[in-house]
Amino acid sequence: MNALSVTEYMERYEFPEKGELYKKIDKGNHQLCYLGIGALSHDTSAAIVDSHGRTLYAVSEERLTNIKHDSRFPIGAIISCIDYANKNGYVCKGVGLGFHALSFFEKLLVSSLKRHVRIEEIDELISFLKTHYANESNCTQVLEDPIFGDISGRENRDLISRILSYYYNYAQKYKTIENLVRNVFYPLPFRAVNHHDAHALSAVHASGFPHAGVLIVDGHGEYQSTTLYEWHENNLVKLSEVNWPDSLGSLYLLVTRFLGFDYGDEYKVMGMAAYGKPRFRDIFDDFITVNGLTFCCQENDFLELDFVGNTGQFRYKFTDSLKEIIPEVKNRELKKAHFDLAATIQMVIEDVITSLSQNLLGRLKTPKMVMAGGVGLNGLANNRVRKLENCNEIYVYPASGDDGTSVGAALSFIDASTPQQQVNFNLGYETTDSQIEKTLDDLGIVYERPDDIHMKIAKALGTGKIVARYHGRSEFGPRALGNRSILADPSFAGMKDLLNVRIKHREKFRPFAPACLLEDAPQYFDLEDGEIAPFMIVIVATKEITRQQYPEIVHQDGTGRVQTVVETEHHDFYHILKQHKQIWGREILINTSFNVNGETIVDNEQDAIESFLFMDIDFLAIGDFWVDKIKNEPIQSSIDDFLPIRRARYFTNKDS
Repeated sequence: MNALSVTEYMERYEFPEKGELYKKIDKGNHQLCYLGIGALSHDTSAAIVDSHGRTLYAVSEERLTNIKHDSRFPIGAIISCIDYANKNGYVCKGVGLGFHALSFFEKLLVSSLKRHVRIEEIDELISFLKTHYANESNCTQVLEDPIFGDISGRENRDLISRILSYYYNYAQKYKTIENLVRNVFYPLPFRAVNHHDAHALSAVHASGFPHAGVLIVDGHGEYQSTTLYEWHENNLVKLSEVNWPDSLGSLYLLVTRFLGFDYGDEYKVMGMAAYGKPRFRDIFDDFITVNGLTFCCQENDFLELDFVGNTGQFRYKFTDSLKEIIPEVKNRELKKAHFDLAATIQMVIEDVITSLSQNLLGRLKTPKMVMAGGVGLNGLANNRVRKLENCNEIYVYPASGDDGTSVGAALSFIDASTPQQQVNFNLGYETTDSQIEKTLDDLGIVYERPDDIHMKIAKALGTGKIVARYHGRSEFGPRALGNRSILADPSFAGMKDLLNVRIKHREKFRPFAPACLLEDAPQYFDLEDGEIAPFMIVIVATKEITRQQYPEIVHQDGTGRVQTVVETEHHDFYHILKQHKQIWGREILINTSFNVNGETIVDNEQDAIESFLFMDIDFLAIGDFWVDKIKNEPIQSSIDDFLPIRRARYFTNKDS
């Protein structure tokens, strides 16, 4: 949850006055669009969709601020969306917010009281709280109300006060911010959309499936951690839900933090899992039980519910009994037991997701599966679902994290859409070659403009050089798919370690994703002819020829997070791969995001140039221009000095 108070929100962003953002909308445009906002959580974002449900523009706030998983209100992203709509002839007719404050109050706060406070007067207490909530009382006023003392009694008062101090304050904060958003877009129609509904809407509209099972799994939204739906004839029907604190996302984060990482580092644990064995399965066997379309968690010797720090929030934590079996990480030194724990939690998550998916598809009698939510970024679990006998096609939304809820919130205004699968997620900032050239000149960069930029890139890659590629619109979601990418040829021994240590400055166990033309994929990966995997969101088995010829992209467990590329959707990256294949006879390239460890993926041309000059990369292919590191002065500074440069530029531009 976002730690900023309402006052801090308003001060930090100088929240616009009533109707001020509405005034920025060009009312003379005639094509209709709807604005969606993903906020009140991490990875905040904004998006616009047209009246047919097609996403026109989408960007996460972190791409602008260079603050990873930025949780602050996405003012920059919202303004970017409005600017795009104005310039392209769209007029906004409604605003959706991917969070429903009242649901948080009515479900999570109330369920927390019911779960942990055993008093006969619970219904009276809830009624009392609803009255205060409607009157926008703060928590102090609630706790000092004489009626509260009469209801709670002396025995439970401290426990109730602690829970209320956390959840009631958050409920009022969310309500206030929701009202602020409604206010700044007045008089546009406004909708607060349930968080998981927003996840689901983003995915089902992009899947192109007329009928499918839908699985949303994350830490939690307002109160749900897992929700299963049926999508049929443009209707989304909820079938079941699992509520906080029973949460697969929270459980995976618990292990992530135990292993010395933090929120947003879950993919590191997934990478670690390949080096371990799931020998700690008995720790979780009686903790999670799947029952049809739901699951439940039960405290055991190794996991128990407890308050989080000094707050009134409950969450599962490891007991001392587990720490006696698995040592805590010290000085970032990972031991065999830690890799085995990573393998164990990965297996547990896969098993639960697979069971829920199999049960859902069996009930609905459809072989189509749609997935989203933060846990939807777990490519190994996605592949397990993909391989189910009763699943013949899976669509995982590429912006499965909370950034994708902005698209879902906007789609809440769309009654129906023609099923058409969305494969291209280049939805963000775009510049022109003339603007790129001006920026290069302004920064004093030495560059050239080759006749064939794709051939230039391919020739360099084939000699073992590393090339950063900046082209077209930025991708929406956490993966660079060719437009904001660092490229390398995996046929060179040691390329993986070189990229991890020299370029990305990250852990050596981290794998890199392979990219290849769609028609070449079945030769090297466990994919059927014509089966697409465009988003690096499914991790599949590699074949023997891959392990022999391209071991640098094969993970320890024999898998690869493959990206298949087709000309119609990724024209630029397709021709790089095509040229590389024609010149060198090699079908696969490494594709990793264009950013150094700790930085968000580059967004505009100045971001790209600065990051290139800071990182130890040989060449930058930016638009149609070619920049050689040897001919330019690199940025020589510490990472702590480099990262704030882009952040400062964002806040300076915002204020001006």
